[in-house]
Amino acid sequence: MSQATVIPIVDANNYTSTSSLNVDRVEVSTDYANTQLCWDAATQDIQCHALSPATDIKYVMLVKVKGEPQQVAQQILEDTLPLSITFGQFTTNGTTCTSLASFGGSGFDLSMGFVEDPTFTYFFAFAEEPLGVGVRNFMFIEPKAASATKMLSASTGCGKLTFTASLTSRQTVKVPRQGPVALDYSALMTNGQGLSFDASDVSDAFLAFYPGMTAAQLEQSFFDIELLADPTSPMVLPGAMLFEGKVSGGATSIDLRSLQQRTATGPGAAFTDFGVATQPGTWLFAALCGSCKNPQPLIVAVIEPTG
Repeated sequence: MSQATVIPIVDANNYTSTSSLNVDRVEVSTDYANTQLCWDAATQDIQCHALSPATDIKYVMLVKVKGEPQQVAQQILEDTLPLSITFGQFTTNGTTCTSLASFGGSGFDLSMGFVEDPTFTYFFAFAEEPLGVGVRNFMFIEPKAASATKMLSASTGCGKLTFTASLTSRQTVKVPRQGPVALDYSALMTNGQGLSFDASDVSDAFLAFYPGMTAAQLEQSFFDIELLADPTSPMVLPGAMLFEGKVSGGATSIDLRSLQQRTATGPGAAFTDFGVATQPGTWLFAALCGSCKNPQPLIVAVIEPTG
């Protein structure tokens, strides 16, 4: 295999973002044994993507964290919730309702812990995987001894997250149009959330081409950057391409030839070079963290083929 041209990705190339989570709380009775939670009406997630409550939500967590709601929301967005949080987890098995008593157990003594206490914040996290990984929706609650509310219904997630991404203000990553390319992010200090970047968090990467789209348009559709190039998605653009692959733990660079095209029937051909795109459009490179509770990409950079 011929040697690839190594191109650095630095902070000036990586996207930036701002985000906030709506923490409006619903008062609920502390009589947990006689209180129900349902999420059948939540048919969109916090990124406004379609959500099937019975099949997409496999785990629901009830979490109790010391602090004000806005402080806790920021910790959620930054993936910095303390390890000492109190939580109970319910495995849904296709159901969309359960008693709050389902969240009790060794991790959460509800008789002692589900009480009216203004120094703590309580919330539900609706997730695809255990321990809050792949969270699709949130619901913040406030237990009150005098509350008569014993039926909770999680609302749709769309509108709970305010998010803005910036791509156009960042420098493009210039790469040769012909020949193999490796992207090196060893000098990157900050991820897209503005937090310290740790290369060991990178588990997956993709390279996508969006025919006819500009970086400014992709900014406005940031939550859909994978779906717009995914041949299995109803949102896919005609002529779009998506190449993807796993990243070895701690790796600080990736040879783009290690990425395989995603097709409707499974992995396709490996990426060769940027000459594969024959029409105007925009290339994006993204690095993802599969174990992070916040699914926001660590890296998204606009790739500009030249020559």
